[in-house]
Amino acid sequence: MQTKKNYSTRDLQEAAYLKFRGIPINLELINSLVVFTAPFSDELYRLIAAYNMDDAVPVMTYSAAIRALKAQMFALKEAHRG
Repeated sequence: MQTKKNYSTRDLQEAAYLKFRGIPINLELINSLVVFTAPFSDELYRLIAAYNMDDAVPVMTYSAAIRALKAQMFALKEAHRG
């Protein structure tokens, strides 16, 4: 999924990889689904390609990035429940 100014994905693992590699990740709630977005850049394209080529990452640090994004997802959903 892509918008005009931002790359978007629903893939938690991809978003966590990008976050781990230093790309700022924003979360949006669209029709009760969390979408991860990041501003387009040459670095973003390079990292998406690296992710799809199974770039090696430190497991514990990557796992921490996944947990952090999950926590943000749950908080965003809870905030919209009211």
